[in-house]
Amino acid sequence: MEQCTTRQNIEEAADIPHKAVKALCESGVPLHQTDGPIGELIRQLCPAARTMCKSSKMYEKYLPEVYGAQIANMRRDVANVPISLTVDETTEVHGDPATGTLVTYYTDDAEKDCCSALVGFTVSDEYNSAKIAFIVNNVLWVNHGMTLLLYVSDSASYMTKTVDDLHAAQRVDFFHIKDPCHLIHAAVSHALSQPEKRNMYDFVIKAGAVLKYG
Repeated sequence: MEQCTTRQNIEEAADIPHKAVKALCESGVPLHQTDGPIGELIRQLCPAARTMCKSSKMYEKYLPEVYGAQIANMRRDVANVPISLTVDETTEVHGDPATGTLVTYYTDDAEKDCCSALVGFTVSDEYNSAKIAFIVNNVLWVNHGMTLLLYVSDSASYMTKTVDDLHAAQRVDFFHIKDPCHLIHAAVSHALSQPEKRNMYDFVIKAGAVLKYG
């Protein structure tokens, strides 16, 4: 009985870093916080966490493992359901150009919950259709049975060429929506430019000011 308890304690202690990394990431808390008061509190209140490693090892070892496990779970989730991809350029924290890839899908159960996840974030000096296609194919996890239903991007020429390449490579038809945010912005701006809508817009702004400063 004592040996079983000891083995259980060892297994719990070994799993603590993974659980801590997952919880911190989902809460938006940087891992280095475990080197401070938060980590001290966890180690104090949770016996299995008393030997929890420093954040440097969490970043180096456990974060990639947790990420890999999450991706594996997502692969299983989307094996039999259609997905949409949103691909856009941005900048990472140091200002370098990067491409983010967002996957959206509905769970294959009775509740049909909508799930979205940033599954790819690639930093590069330059982008072209070949680079974007490589990024997207990595996200699509070729040969894992994923069905691409919708592709969302801007109207850049290399993005359009990427879609053509994906059509050929995937051998399936999917919808390509270009510049949805720009289209919505243009539609709203056009609507508000109409005299009757403009009057209503001015009224709402003034009413809001009265409520805010009144």
